[in-house]
Amino acid sequence: MKRLLLLALLPALLTAQIKYFVSGGTMVSSASSTSGTESPLAHYWSNGAALAIGMEKRILPTIDFRATLGYAYLPYKSYGEQQPPREAMSVGLADPAAYTLVAADGDASSVVRLMIEGVYSEPLSGPLELLLSTGVGATMGSVGNIRATWMSNSGMTTRYTLRFSESVYLVHSAGLGLRYSLVGGIAVETAVKYYSNYTDRMQYSFMVGALVQ
Repeated sequence: MKRLLLLALLPALLTAQIKYFVSGGTMVSSASSTSGTESPLAHYWSNGAALAIGMEKRILPTIDFRATLGYAYLPYKSYGEQQPPREAMSVGLADPAAYTLVAADGDASSVVRLMIEGVYSEPLSGPLELLLSTGVGATMGSVGNIRATWMSNSGMTTRYTLRFSESVYLVHSAGLGLRYSLVGGIAVETAVKYYSNYTDRMQYSFMVGALVQ
């Protein structure tokens, strides 16, 4: 069955032209998306800048095969005098109720993602198309260390560093977007995408880009 499907798609794969694209946008930061932990300190990574490049090839009248290499950079928002604590938050301490977070600073985190996706396009009006995508890929996350200072009820301070290691994990993607075709084989595209390994990592991105044939 698989061989018959490949043979059926082979003419389209050989004759279809390849489109190249580049896009930029933002990746939404959250505790679970960045570090795989619900530590209160992990909430202070900012939304990051994201960039993606890739290529796609039409294999059926309404379906494209797409390969994407993406990168996102998430800075860490310092937690301290400019952002005074609004509530007591404690992790990894002997008596969490007796400590309050005073200050925290951290290193930036980054995400590199390689995805293989199928993109379904549905004409809406003239050159405007609705895009639905799904796929699988690998993500490598480099999470920055966090240095935190806690104060006890008695006024004593405790400082420690929360360390993370690099990790590589598989993810599934689902996306919704719009594409508007211009002249000369050029199109602009915007999309919202969701990535997850369905255990401890969930990431969202909003991207705007251009395709050239």
